[in-house]
Amino acid sequence: MGIFTKALQNIGSIVRVAGTGGVNAVQSRLASAGLFPGGIAGISRKPLGSNAGSPGSTGDWAVKLTLARQTYSDLFGASGVTAGLTSSDNGMRFPTTPFINLQHTSNYNQIGLMHNNYPYQAYQNSQVQQITISGDFPV
Repeated sequence: MGIFTKALQNIGSIVRVAGTGGVNAVQSRLASAGLFPGGIAGISRKPLGSNAGSPGSTGDWAVKLTLARQTYSDLFGASGVTAGLTSSDNGMRFPTTPFINLQHTSNYNQIGLMHNNYPYQAYQNSQVQQITISGDFPV
């Protein structure tokens, strides 16, 4: 009787495992391959950080450009002209709100498909063209 009970327990566990695979077959295959829901093992999704948004508690919408410490000292270190415009954290603060223009393009290849009147547009690449920042500096 003990062998029969043990066999029933083994069959029950097999049915349970097969049942979970039937509910979500894709997740089952990914898990058995060692992949996570994102498809890449060991890499978890992280939100992208951004400083854009509402102003802080001071209500200041001013734009500030900051550079790496070495780059800042190479460009503006010996210059007295920018002394009034620079802040303590190696940046330049615009006294008025500047116009910021971002330009970018996306390139596509045309692929002719059989039995189709129109070519298929396949994504090739994209690139950032120019970032232009212009504003007035009142004196």
